[in-house]
Amino acid sequence: MQEQRPHYTLVFPAFNEERRIRSTLELYHAEWARALRGSDRTFEFVVVANGCTDNTNGAVQHVACDLNAMAEVRLISIPQANKGTAVLEGFRAARGTDVIGFADADGAIDPATMLGIMREAEKGSVAIGSKYLDDTECRRAQPFVRCLASRGWNLLVRVLLGLRVKDTQAGAKALPAECAQKIVDRVLPCNFAFDVSLLWEAKLAGYSIVEKSITWEHAAGSKFRLTREVLPMFWALLLVRFGGGRRQQSAAGAVEVDLLSQHIYAEQH
Repeated sequence: MQEQRPHYTLVFPAFNEERRIRSTLELYHAEWARALRGSDRTFEFVVVANGCTDNTNGAVQHVACDLNAMAEVRLISIPQANKGTAVLEGFRAARGTDVIGFADADGAIDPATMLGIMREAEKGSVAIGSKYLDDTECRRAQPFVRCLASRGWNLLVRVLLGLRVKDTQAGAKALPAECAQKIVDRVLPCNFAFDVSLLWEAKLAGYSIVEKSITWEHAAGSKFRLTREVLPMFWALLLVRFGGGRRQQSAAGAVEVDLLSQHIYAEQH
């Protein structure tokens, strides 16, 4: 019997997100199930737990058992790596036939907004959320220093790579499934510069990039630290421009967790 694959896959990279991942999954599921009711569109959520030392896996397990069958929640566990590696492992595991995207696990991007980005990518372009379009709605602004750094970063990306987008870093991106499959092994998993590498490889593969306004809010507890990340991001940007395009290996030790079996085991013990 042929496997019934979902139309959309949304990946959530998660590092120690025990406190936030459950509410994020519940909000996304409720909104997407409501918006897609009556259509033939189906979806799955893939959480990639990246070297977590808290109980992120357990939180995902509980919410996976609570949600109805319309959306499968899957969990991939990988050893300590970075956001880029986590997203790419999610792309490799994705079963979505039409669109594969990712969103931050902190729930900063409104679920309805993310669904709109997925639908835009279904038209054939790479669709990304932007914090800097005129009609973007910000419910809680990020700190001034981080905003300034983000603007400077995007200017540097324009100069070095010629990517004519206003915001490369928003955690809301979606690609046609064929695009994701074509470039997944060429994207550099270089931490927070990963987003730029993803867009660069999509551009080289011939895909246009469409920016969409978003509804978002700055989430406290972000793992990003400006003073720690700026220099590595700059060097990673140079690597994307002058040393990219090489085939990348998947993360060693990546495994998919059987959430149903784990739930049964927990019930019996």
